[in-house]
Amino acid sequence: LLVMKLASYLESEKSRALAQHLVKNGRRFGLVLYVVGVLGFALLVKDLGYKRFVDENALMPGLVKREFSNDGLALKLAEDFSSQKGDDTGWVLNQFASLRLEVYEQNFSVLEPVRHLSKDGAVVSGTNVYAILRSGRASSTESIVFSAPFSVDGVKNTYGLSLMLSLADYFKTKNYWAKDIVFLVVSHGVLGMQAWADAYLGVETKGLHATALAGRPGAIQAVVNLELLSPSFEYIDIIGDGVNGLLANLDLVTVVGVLCSNEGIPTAYYVPYEFYHLTPGTRYYYSLKSVVASAFHRAPGLPSRAHSVFSRHRIDSVTVQGAGQSGVSMGLKRLGRALEGVFRSLNNLMETLHHSEFFYFTPSLGRFISIGLYSPPFGLLLMPIVIEALIHWLLSRIPDLLNSTASGNSMGIPQAPPFPFRVVVRLLLCCYASGVLLYGSPALVQSVGALFSPDWPLGGGSPASLLLASLALISSASFVLVPLALRAQVTPGEWRMEKAIYLLVLLVVLVGTAMVNFSLSLFLTPLLSLPSILAQPVGASSNKLTQVARMVAMVMLTPPLCVFYLCCAYSYFNSSHTTLSPYDVVSAGFSMATSGAVVAYNSWWLYGSWLHVVCCLVLWPQWLMAWSLCWHKTTPPPSSSPSPRLHPHSD
Repeated sequence: LLVMKLASYLESEKSRALAQHLVKNGRRFGLVLYVVGVLGFALLVKDLGYKRFVDENALMPGLVKREFSNDGLALKLAEDFSSQKGDDTGWVLNQFASLRLEVYEQNFSVLEPVRHLSKDGAVVSGTNVYAILRSGRASSTESIVFSAPFSVDGVKNTYGLSLMLSLADYFKTKNYWAKDIVFLVVSHGVLGMQAWADAYLGVETKGLHATALAGRPGAIQAVVNLELLSPSFEYIDIIGDGVNGLLANLDLVTVVGVLCSNEGIPTAYYVPYEFYHLTPGTRYYYSLKSVVASAFHRAPGLPSRAHSVFSRHRIDSVTVQGAGQSGVSMGLKRLGRALEGVFRSLNNLMETLHHSEFFYFTPSLGRFISIGLYSPPFGLLLMPIVIEALIHWLLSRIPDLLNSTASGNSMGIPQAPPFPFRVVVRLLLCCYASGVLLYGSPALVQSVGALFSPDWPLGGGSPASLLLASLALISSASFVLVPLALRAQVTPGEWRMEKAIYLLVLLVVLVGTAMVNFSLSLFLTPLLSLPSILAQPVGASSNKLTQVARMVAMVMLTPPLCVFYLCCAYSYFNSSHTTLSPYDVVSAGFSMATSGAVVAYNSWWLYGSWLHVVCCLVLWPQWLMAWSLCWHKTTPPPSSSPSPRLHPHSD
């Protein structure tokens, strides 16, 4: 109400003075708030996080005596599995059968979405194996899933499978299980887990065909996925990230961390754990790296590990991953006892985990940053956009606001110019229509090509290259044609209103994105704020060099180039080579960016990841609006007789 009072009426000298002060000094104030927001995030990482605790009393981690000692069996099974030359699926089936569990297998095939664009298409097929240990103390109404992939990044998950089998042999001797335990071994990692989850939940995914489950467990309460490539590891990575940045309940992550600590196993989160050099300075550096790394991995919203597919269905899941190859090594016995404690804690649950946090960052095992703490600094990061939108709105409604000789009392209520409805609607429709066209460009190019040639794609192009070509074609065309179509001569007030509406839409987009994936919104905020600052109409600066430099900067900030910059930086800082030539960095960044576009498209259709949708329907239209505003030419409004002034009314 106060803002509308200032913008529309400005009846008093005080309100007009406040508006003038906002227009003159608002940008400085917004910059100060932005810096305070950045410092707020830094302080959260350093001192202001909450101490982690288990909120669900039924879990009671560490209160039972853990007795697992079958590490010898695990090593023997690992040796047998490593020497296995035949079918790994048959070997796992025989091992489960020897334990006298209910053993089933599931076949599936996946036609990746980009392969739909080719004539023949390559099919990925595999077999999942699962065994069910039925509850001895209750009917099969609830269950816990213990999963392990056959391989991780092309390397056999030898010790993960062997430890799971040895724990299955130990679990079947106990009679205190109140829930079914499902031992699940999946092929092709995330694809296999998606096939099993779809069959269990009765969900259909386009391009994925899986047989029905012959044996069904109870309602899944939690999923623990184990990846262990070596018997010697330094620490455990606890990965709770799901699709679209969704997280496992903090209680599940805390229980795994507490029980690993009780067994003397250090834990980490996406970054290597420093064992002997955690001085106060290095502790802060380690915590900062953990938060940044977790935000970097959550922002794309892609499935990180096999457990990630369950997050869409509100099933809490984590991956326990052994990491580190030097220093003090932890044994299978310790990890086995920690996992025993995790399953016994989950066995105590009487309801789905819901007490603790679902939106958080974990700078270390002992502390977490909740949504109530990191939301205010994020709000401060958005304040420059709010202030800039308010400034342009004020100046569009009261062009002579900065005229210090005019006062509210002497001039009365100024008559505001009409709202430029046609100009604003045309800007929004054209830019978002180009985003919709970009989203549907792969299918569009395929349909148009099929009209001219039954053997499409022409020239033997691969489906991946066809996808990239269609995205590049539509984005390049909209880059050129949309600004030309929207280029017009407008008054300064109309241009300012256009930019105010653009900034308000940007604000809504960033806040809405933060509601579903905070990490993605955190990266989009500076990425989209810079074009909003650079957007100025033609002739705004008398210096031609400044105007050209602004245009070049806008081009360099296009979303595809920004993704390319991030990929180059990631390739440089995560390379195993000590020195990389600029050509190697550029080549690696380009390869990562192009493969990332294909992965994002596949993940949208297979796993429901929103990265492709956000890039096409949010990121590109928002930048395109700023780019189109740069091509508007402002002309002074036509001179006319002084507009009538209304006398101030009294409330």
